Amino acid sequence: MRCLRPLLLLAATVFFLWTSVAMAADKKNVLVLNSYHQGYKWTDKQLKGILENLDPDRNDCSFFIEFMGTKWIHGPIYSATLRSLYSTKYRKTRFDLIIATDNDALDFLLLFRDDIFGQVPVVFCGINWFAPEEIADRRYYTGVNEDADIGATVDLMLMLHPGTRTINIITDQTTTGRIVESQLLELYPRYSGRVGLQIVPDMAAKDLIAHISSLPDDHLVLLTVYQQDQSGAYIDFFEVPGELSLRSKVPVYGLWDFHLGYGIVGGMLTSGYSQGRTAGRLARRILDGEPAETIPIVMKSPNRYRFDFKQMQRFAIRPEDLPEGSDIINRPPSFYTVNKKLIWGLAIGFTGMFIALVVLLINIHRRSIAETALRDSEERFHTLVDNLTLGVYRRSPDAEGRFIQINPAMAAMFGFDTMGEMMAASVTSLYADGQGNDQLLDDLQLTGDLTDRQIQMRKEDGSTIWVAVNAKAHHDSSGLIDWIDGTFEDITEKKKLEMQLRQTQKMEAMGTLTGGIAHDFNNILTAIIGYSNLLQMRIDDGDPCRSYVDEILRSSQRAAALTRSLLTFSRTQEMETRPLDINDCIRQFRSFLSRIIGEDIELVTSLADEQLVVLADRGQIEQVLMNLATNGRDAMDHGGRLHIITRGLDVNGHDVAACATLTPGRYVEIAVSDTGTGMDETTRQRIFEPFFTTKDMGRGTGLGLSILYGIVRQHNGEVNVTSEVGQGTTFRIYLPATTAITEKGINHSTTPRGGDETILLIEDDEILRRLEKGVLEQFGYRVIEAADGEEALRQYQKYGERIDCLLLDVIMPRKNGREVFEEIRRRRPGIKALFTSGYTADIIHRQGILEQHLNFISKPATPTQLLRKLREVLDTDS
Repeated sequence: MRCLRPLLLLAATVFFLWTSVAMAADKKNVLVLNSYHQGYKWTDKQLKGILENLDPDRNDCSFFIEFMGTKWIHGPIYSATLRSLYSTKYRKTRFDLIIATDNDALDFLLLFRDDIFGQVPVVFCGINWFAPEEIADRRYYTGVNEDADIGATVDLMLMLHPGTRTINIITDQTTTGRIVESQLLELYPRYSGRVGLQIVPDMAAKDLIAHISSLPDDHLVLLTVYQQDQSGAYIDFFEVPGELSLRSKVPVYGLWDFHLGYGIVGGMLTSGYSQGRTAGRLARRILDGEPAETIPIVMKSPNRYRFDFKQMQRFAIRPEDLPEGSDIINRPPSFYTVNKKLIWGLAIGFTGMFIALVVLLINIHRRSIAETALRDSEERFHTLVDNLTLGVYRRSPDAEGRFIQINPAMAAMFGFDTMGEMMAASVTSLYADGQGNDQLLDDLQLTGDLTDRQIQMRKEDGSTIWVAVNAKAHHDSSGLIDWIDGTFEDITEKKKLEMQLRQTQKMEAMGTLTGGIAHDFNNILTAIIGYSNLLQMRIDDGDPCRSYVDEILRSSQRAAALTRSLLTFSRTQEMETRPLDINDCIRQFRSFLSRIIGEDIELVTSLADEQLVVLADRGQIEQVLMNLATNGRDAMDHGGRLHIITRGLDVNGHDVAACATLTPGRYVEIAVSDTGTGMDETTRQRIFEPFFTTKDMGRGTGLGLSILYGIVRQHNGEVNVTSEVGQGTTFRIYLPATTAITEKGINHSTTPRGGDETILLIEDDEILRRLEKGVLEQFGYRVIEAADGEEALRQYQKYGERIDCLLLDVIMPRKNGREVFEEIRRRRPGIKALFTSGYTADIIHRQGILEQHLNFISKPATPTQLLRKLREVLDTDS
C-alpha cells in the first residue's frame, strides 16, 4: 500500500498540470482600454461592472487592463505615443475582444484599432449622447449609450418642489459640459411658462459656491458637470458638491451617481457601474459566439432614480414621495442592524449546548480532517503561486546564488523556455552589472527585507529589463541567512513611460513659454512687416535697395510662419488651411532649405509640370520640408545630394501598397531622398515614435519626425519610408489634392482702396499705434487715437457719431477690446468694429471673438492686409 501512494500522487499531479494547461489554452484574451486613470471613481465603477458581469470568477478570460490617463494628458502626440506603446506591448498577443470605456478610448480605437489589433470586436460604454453614425462605416462595434436624462431629473425636481420658480444649472466648458448645454437648449421650450432654466455662467469654484449660497428659497440647483473651473484647473468630483450643499440654502440635484453621497439630493442618475455591467453582458454574448455586428447598440442609457437619505431629511423629502423603485443610500439602519449583537448573543447562547455536543463528535474525526485540510492548503498555495503574473522565487544566500523554487511567470519573465532551464542558471548571471547580487545580500543581512528595489537585469537572450525586487531573508538559529524568498516584477515598460512623460512635460513647458512670448513677438513682427511694406511702396523696382527690403519682408514672413508652427505644436494656435500649390511652396522655400543643409550637400528639385494644389497650412508644410531636410543633412556627414520630387497620382487602393489606408482619389506625392547612411528595418519601424532618435546626445530630441507624422495625419495624408543601410532614405508624403483656387490665383497686387471715414484706433503698443495711424491717414482715413480701453471710451464720449468704425486690440490694459466694443455697442448698436491681436488662439477663444463671428485680423499683418480687411468691414452692411 505504501508503494502505491507515491505512484497515485504522481498521477494526480500530472493530471492536474495537464488540465491546468488545457484550461489556460481555452481562455479568451480581453483588453479593457480605459480613457481615464485608475482611482478615478467613474472609471473604477465601470471597470467593476464589466468584470463582475463578463467573468466574475476569472475562469474564462485573461484580462489586460490599460489606463490611458487622458484627464492628465492628451492630444495627437500623446495618442501617437500610446499607439507606439500598445503596438510594441501587444505585438505577440491576439485579443478576442476589446472593451472601451468613455469617449477617448473609443476615439483611439476608431483611429488605430485595425493597425494595432486587427478587426477585433469592440464593446464600448460611457459614450456621451452617442450617435450611431459615428461608427456607420466601422465593423464589429457595439456598446451602450451614456445618455444623462436631464428632462427626467427636472421633472422630478418640480414634482418634489412644486413652488420652484427657477432652476440654476451648473456646467463647465469640457466636452461633456458643452454637450449638456446643447441638450438643455433643446429642453427650454418644454418648460416654457412652467419654470425658468438658467445656466450659471462659467466661473471659478469659490465664486460659484458664493453665487449658489445667495439663491432665494424658490430656486433649485442642478449640478451636471463641473470638472474644470474657469481657469481650466481640474477639480475632483467630490470637491464642489460637498461645499455647494454645505453652503446652499436650497436643494442640489445631479445627473451622475459619483456625486451621490457628496452633497446632492439625488435625481435620475447615470451610473458608471450600470454602464460597465451592460457592456460586460454584451461582451459575454460576443465571447459566447454571437457576432458583434448582430448585437444592436443599447441606446437607452441604464439610468435610475437614486437619493441620499441625509439630504432628504435636510429638505423634508419623504421616501413615499419618491418615484417607485427609487434607490436610497445612507438610510438609517434597521432594527436588526441596531440590535444585531443582542440578537446574535441570544442565538449563540441557545445554540451553545448543541455546539458542545457536536464538538465531541468532531474530535473523533479531527486527525483525518486536519490531514485533508493540509493537502488542500498546499494544493491551493501552489495554484495561487503558479497563476501569479509576478515572478516568485526562493534562492540560496551564497554569493553565486542558486534558485531553489520559482514559478512559471519567473521563467517567462527572463525568457527561459522552462523553469528547469532557469533554475540551472545562477542568480549572479542575471544581474546586468554583475555586482547587484552582492549589494542585495549585504542589505538583506542588515535589514532582513527589501521593498521595491529597482534593478537592471539580463534575460536569457542577453537583452536587459528593469525589475522591482521584493525580498525577505529567513535566518537560522545562529542568525545567518538560511534562504531568501521574494518576487520580481517587470517594470521595463513603466520605466519607459516615466521617461517619455518627463520628455512630454519638457515639451509642454516649451509650449507654455512659446505661447507666453507670442504676443510681444507678433507685435515686433507687425512693426517690421508694416514699415518694410511702407518702405517697399516708396522704392522703385529698379532701385538696388528694393532687394534688401524684399529680403526683410521674406525673412519676417518666415519668422511669422515659424511662430505659428511652434504655437501649433504647443496647441495654442489653430491650423489655418488654405489652397496651396506645393510646387510654388517648394520653389519659394528652396533658398531657405539650401542654407539649412549647407554647401557640401547638393539640393535638387524635380517638380511636376502640372499645378499640385492641396488644402494645407503653409507654415506646417514648410515645417515638414524643414524637418526632412535637416534629417537628410544629419544622415550625410560627408556631403551628398538631397532630391525633392513632386507628382500627382490617382490612388484606388492598389496603386500605393504602403498607403492602403488612403481613401481612393487624387493625391499629391512629395518625395524627399538623401544619399546618406540609411537605416535598418528595426530602426525604420520606430522612426515616428516620439523621443526615439539614433543621433548622438545633443543632436536631436526625437520629436522632428513624430511632429512631421502628426502634421501629415492632420492633413488627412500618409507617410511612407523606404531605406537601406548605406543606400540612403526616401520619405514619400501623400496629401489629398483639391481643385480649389490657390491664393496665388487671387489678385493681391493691386493697391488697396482707401476712404474718408473716421476710425477710432485703440492700440496699447505705441510703435504699432503710430504705424497703423500713418498707414490709415496715408490712404485718406481720419484717425482718432486711444492707448487703452478707458481712453477709448472717453474718446467715443467726445466724438460720438463722427466715428464710423472701431479698430481695436483684443487684449489691452484697464479695459480689454471686447469690453470696450460691448459698451459702445450698447450706446450705438450698429457700430462697426475690426479686432486685432498677437495673442495665441486659446486666449482669443476665451474672449469669444471667433465664436461670435466678429471681424478679426491676427498679427503680424501687412498694411495691405489691414487696409483690405478694414475696407471689407466698412463696405459690409450692418
